[in-house]
Amino acid sequence: MSLLGRLRPAMLAGVLVPALCALSACGSDDNSGSGSTSSSSGSSSAKVTPLKVGVVEYSGIAPTQLGIDKGIFRKHGLDVKLVPGDNPAAISAQVLSGQLDIGFATTTFLLTAASKGAPLQAISAVDGLIDPNDAVSAIVVKKGSSIKSPKDLVGKKAAVVALGSELDVLTKKVVDDDGGDSSKVKSVQIPFPQMQAALKAGRVDAAVTTEPFLSLTKNKDGAQVVSEPEVEVLPNGSVTAYTASKQYIGKNGDTVKRFQAAMQDSLTYAKAHKDEALAAVAKVTGVPVAEAKGQALGVVYEPKLDTASVSKMQDLLVQYKQITEKLAMGDVVHSGA
Repeated sequence: MSLLGRLRPAMLAGVLVPALCALSACGSDDNSGSGSTSSSSGSSSAKVTPLKVGVVEYSGIAPTQLGIDKGIFRKHGLDVKLVPGDNPAAISAQVLSGQLDIGFATTTFLLTAASKGAPLQAISAVDGLIDPNDAVSAIVVKKGSSIKSPKDLVGKKAAVVALGSELDVLTKKVVDDDGGDSSKVKSVQIPFPQMQAALKAGRVDAAVTTEPFLSLTKNKDGAQVVSEPEVEVLPNGSVTAYTASKQYIGKNGDTVKRFQAAMQDSLTYAKAHKDEALAAVAKVTGVPVAEAKGQALGVVYEPKLDTASVSKMQDLLVQYKQITEKLAMGDVVHSGA
């Protein structure tokens, strides 16, 4: 995948969770995982534990790639193999079946899946926290539009990548916060790459998009930003996580702890060596190094999940009827994450 910025295919929770449940038999929790076959004390001279980690190939995986390249995981007795996946549903189904040990997810997807019985827990941050000074997603409208603020979306059509996705829910929130009635905004499901054309043709009145499409529609068509929902609602918040099944965590507690420590070290290293992290973006996404080094990341590398923002996202999912009830944070976020 060569898309830049925080292009999160699994802003698709609303459409992918049913598929996950069908594929993995939500609630069965019967996998053993491949990481349980060897033990390690965590030192580089000890026996190394192999780990298959499912990822979506986007810029946020850079700290993990850097940790592999710099031998950080090896230092913690782990041999990590990154396995590309199309989206969190496919990755999580493989985590639950035991084909993968650990997998990438957005917190929106995790919360939605867990509410439907999927026995998954977040065990680690992936890339850090939303940078309030570096928005890489926004609600945009055509140049000259009468829509000037979120409340003006009432009675209008807004393109979202998936109904019930992170940006769909956050858009509802900023409309309501601005004094509008989000129930009167019609969300229209359109893939990110097609939003620019839909907006230009007038099929929608606004588009809730992300990089690189945000820059493309602004620079090419003169689209105007109305709101930046992520940084307005979840500044310095966590929206991604590495997850594992509860069964795997129970059987491989030491491996999970070493993975958490290695990810914390990798994120700390990435924070102190941003140029190297941006070079790792090129390796993960396949874009030229010069292009990768010039992009906005939209995150501040931090080694810990921000559980307050995960809890806030869960409140919003309940508020906007994407899930029916709240789960205790301990049910969806493992200790040490």
